[in-house]
Amino acid sequence: MEVDGVKMAGKSSLEVRDKIRGPRGSVVKLTLERSVDKRIQKVDITRDAVPQPSIPDAYMLKPGVGYIDMTRGFNYTTTDELLDSLERLHAKGMTSLVLDLRNNPGGFLDQAIHVAEVFLKNGQLILTQKGRNGFRDNSYESRNNSPDSTPLVILINQYTASASEIVAGAMQDHDRALIVGETSFGKGLVQSIIPLEYGAGLTLTSAKYYTPSGRLIQRDYSNGGFYDYYTHGGISRTEPKRETEKPSGQEKKTDTGRAVFGGGGISPDESVNPRMMSPSQRRLLNPSFAFARELVNGRIRGFESYKVQSGIDFHHELQPEDLKISDALFKSFRDFVTNDPAFKVSASLLDRERSFVELQLRFNIVTAAFGRVVADRVFITTDDPQVAKAVDILPKARDLAMGALRPKVQP
Repeated sequence: MEVDGVKMAGKSSLEVRDKIRGPRGSVVKLTLERSVDKRIQKVDITRDAVPQPSIPDAYMLKPGVGYIDMTRGFNYTTTDELLDSLERLHAKGMTSLVLDLRNNPGGFLDQAIHVAEVFLKNGQLILTQKGRNGFRDNSYESRNNSPDSTPLVILINQYTASASEIVAGAMQDHDRALIVGETSFGKGLVQSIIPLEYGAGLTLTSAKYYTPSGRLIQRDYSNGGFYDYYTHGGISRTEPKRETEKPSGQEKKTDTGRAVFGGGGISPDESVNPRMMSPSQRRLLNPSFAFARELVNGRIRGFESYKVQSGIDFHHELQPEDLKISDALFKSFRDFVTNDPAFKVSASLLDRERSFVELQLRFNIVTAAFGRVVADRVFITTDDPQVAKAVDILPKARDLAMGALRPKVQP
């Protein structure tokens, strides 16, 4: 309601955020209205750095199969976070792994190299950097004498870029992992910053990145515009995905002789479209959120047990039976929506999209009780076709990695 005495009614979330932020160690005074009972509360918060882990979550998808969410980019602590996650999952009996690099925009090159090094043995090439005149040429190899040998599938999509493409490309070229999803963004440029006057700078492309087999990661954008490059053809997350395009570059070979191509990002070994929402399903997002908000605040008669009684339990290990949507709860939602003409949603639509509604309701309820990171598990474990495919082909990934370890027969 207020930040340091300034009323926030009608302000955008960005304006409120910027008002709350400030120097570390300073105090900001908030006036809040509690949703559950409209109670006004004043809170003093001492500002501090907000941690931004690059691995927000790691857990077991099923017995023996681990999952690591590495979707937030590569920062200073990414490799340490990965090693910690692997240790915890191995302790839980992990024998195979799904590493999620979808939407990962990249980050620090050294961290991408160290992440690849976790899984590649000593001496295996990770990345080659080549400039126009040879001055910026460099190569990076693994220096790990005891790499993690867990069978591995890596998830990528059209927003997987830069450092995350380096990891995916190295794993694919050495047959250390199978790649599932969509062709990645295709950003493989080395850029140098040249300082200019008045605090400005010139970003100059000085080299390009190549995978171990010699594939160019950067895709060609010479025939397109700035908008086309950054929107990847203008594709929206809610539009049907185009067929995965094969990069147009020269054919290269992986360690076991599989054909791979450069010049257009990293193409998956198994192309799988992401979970999509239809226009009718998008119409149900607001009603689902509105009902869940009433439910977790104890205002849906007969379902007071769903009320969130205390603060968010961010460390909860979500179980398959946690906060499931019963027939009675779905009927209550159905009545809630159809009795409010503002939603403009028919009972027949709700019945047709019942599975979607139940999934969305559970996601919103879990978010309120356990936070957004835990809530993402609702979709990943029950309705993510790319994850499902990754789990299915883990035996194939195991066989591929074993084949890559065999001594090569000289022709």
